[in-house]
Amino acid sequence: MSNIYNLEFKTIENQPKWLDNIMEIAERDGVIYHRKKGNSIIYIKEKERYSCMECDVTINIVERKHNVSYGLPININVEVEEVPYCPNCEEKPNDSGKFIILKKD
Repeated sequence: MSNIYNLEFKTIENQPKWLDNIMEIAERDGVIYHRKKGNSIIYIKEKERYSCMECDVTINIVERKHNVSYGLPININVEVEEVPYCPNCEEKPNDSGKFIILKKD
């Protein structure tokens, strides 16, 4: 088996600018791996299940809600960010998001 810690992770394209956790992806031998950018905890995708590579526990998801304004303070949308975490290896993320103002491109 090749060394999984030498995986080459790349930032997943087209993620919203307002995300707190930018996700990265790697693939080797048809197996998909994810991690939060800057995090050492790696999630492996097996069929439709993501599990922690450290402890093999199924990954949980917290839905973090952000108030996002696209240009004007009166134009506010609630955007949901799905934040993965391992219940054994990581603390449960807070579900409270931020107020974010994005400038129009």
